[in-house]
Amino acid sequence: MASDGDHGRPTNDLPDGAIAYREYEVPMPDGTTANLAFTLGDMTADSIPAEFARRQGALAYGLVSVIDVPGAPRHALIWLQGRTPLALTVADEDSDLGEPLQQAIARCMAVFFADIAPVAPQIAALQLKLPEPANDTSPDRT
Repeated sequence: MASDGDHGRPTNDLPDGAIAYREYEVPMPDGTTANLAFTLGDMTADSIPAEFARRQGALAYGLVSVIDVPGAPRHALIWLQGRTPLALTVADEDSDLGEPLQQAIARCMAVFFADIAPVAPQIAALQLKLPEPANDTSPDRT
């Protein structure tokens, strides 16, 4: 089940610069469970991620935090959606994402976009281009 990050809580409970927030628990192929937290960022925010998104010409951006996954990036990823496929940027200090984690993030990103449609209809209207998942495991919304 999704957290009530974008409704049901005062706006000041959201992470700084975020318009919407959701967390998901995702079963991984190795039997572990990944906790993924997604934000939709405010393009007008005075922040490094917002500035990066504006420089890239993004239509929307946000952060993805990966929790409880061995070898996962220690820093939040920045996702960017433009007129081209979704892009994920990993911090310079972090290693690249493995295929199972990429697929888990891709599946959750599609669910996240659908979940935040009531507060960000422009995101739901974007043509989200993601890789096909390797299996039919759906994330549990927390």
